[in-house]
Amino acid sequence: MTERKTGIYLCSGCGIGDAVDVPALEGVAKKEFKLDSKSHACLCGDEGVAMIKADLEAGVNQVAIAACSARVMSDRFGFEPVQVLRADLVRLQKFHEFILRSVGDGIYAIGPNGDFIMENGRSAQLLGWPPDELIGKPAHDTVHHHRANNEHYPENECPIYATMRDGQVRRVAGEVFWRRDGSSFPVEYTAAPLVAENGKIQGATVTFRDITERTRLEEAQVEMLEKAHELSEMKSRFIGVTSHEFRAPLQVVESAIQLIENHSAAMGPEKTKELYTRVRGSIQRMTALLDDILILNRIDAQQNKVTPIRVDADRLLRDLIDEHRMADSNVHQFEIKSEKPIGEVMLDTKLLHHVLSNLLGNAVRYSPRGSIITTSVGLEGGELSISVADQGIGIPQAEREKIFEAFERGTNVGRVRGTGLGLNIVKRVVAMLGGTIQVSSQVGQGSCFTVVIPVEPPTPGPA
Repeated sequence: MTERKTGIYLCSGCGIGDAVDVPALEGVAKKEFKLDSKSHACLCGDEGVAMIKADLEAGVNQVAIAACSARVMSDRFGFEPVQVLRADLVRLQKFHEFILRSVGDGIYAIGPNGDFIMENGRSAQLLGWPPDELIGKPAHDTVHHHRANNEHYPENECPIYATMRDGQVRRVAGEVFWRRDGSSFPVEYTAAPLVAENGKIQGATVTFRDITERTRLEEAQVEMLEKAHELSEMKSRFIGVTSHEFRAPLQVVESAIQLIENHSAAMGPEKTKELYTRVRGSIQRMTALLDDILILNRIDAQQNKVTPIRVDADRLLRDLIDEHRMADSNVHQFEIKSEKPIGEVMLDTKLLHHVLSNLLGNAVRYSPRGSIITTSVGLEGGELSISVADQGIGIPQAEREKIFEAFERGTNVGRVRGTGLGLNIVKRVVAMLGGTIQVSSQVGQGSCFTVVIPVEPPTPGPA
């Protein structure tokens, strides 16, 4: 059975046309086809018939021209014999579809009622829908219904619908589209009106792209800039604090040397010894400050490695406390409490020394003369617990978290010197050891810092 199609036929002789139902033309010089409404013959009797068929399929205008009389087409219209078959039209359609598929951005169109009427492959891929399943669905309720903060997005506030109302092209960023599975992704998009020949807006096209990676990079850049600013501020504070902390002991050393040089003959042994003691103390302060700076630098550079060795924990703690007792010249009272001996364990003694030296040093620095500094030790379940309690000025409640940050000091320290590095070192070293640190404090009554670190029993020695 011959396929029949409807088209617009123009007589090549008189130009009169009519819409008729005739067999589809697949070749040239089909003389039996005419344009009379009954006989399919042109009323002017001309044998030549040119057919122009306008067909709209998938958004592609296809024009098929079949020459019924090569002679008439050539003589009267100046055409060479032409045959544009439907295969050419299919190729044209596929070419347009290829272009849409090749575009890296998602593209979709919505009609006057807000439903999807077209989408390209990238749009379906980004939105997580099978091809063509979005067609006919309400666009806003399907992919644009909530904002990035999960707040409902009213349709009348949507820029795409504003474009459909006023015909203005809009470029939007900072919003999200929603996938079929309920997840969202950040987008930037351009909404442009679909305008008919009569000037009436018939819908809108939306071109969009997923900017997840760009957003991540921008956030990372902002974070880096903030960190750089923070490091710059920290550097300035570091220079200010360390220069002050070095200047004070250097002034002590300089004045002591001047006294010895100019008045050594008039000074007795006791005064000379006192000056030497002051010089030695100043040197120890500068050495301790340098040690703090170096340990922080090694931690930042990840050069410190935990190296546990077999050690008598009780003796190690007694030695550390005795060091501070001697350096303190018995200004404070040092006590150590333990329900039972700890015995031998595997510990990194150097790192533990940094922890306890800073905790005991702070207890000495911020406690009144004659007060008691108590170190309590315990071992339970493979965890070593060490608490250092003082009867000093205490730490305000609002500052107990910040106190572990570099260069942070309590607002109640008064004129007591310090860098604000000690507790930062303690926290970071304890973290390296896999432990935790907690603080309890009462302003005017004292503070207690408790460190808990995991320890292993000593490895067996050689037989």
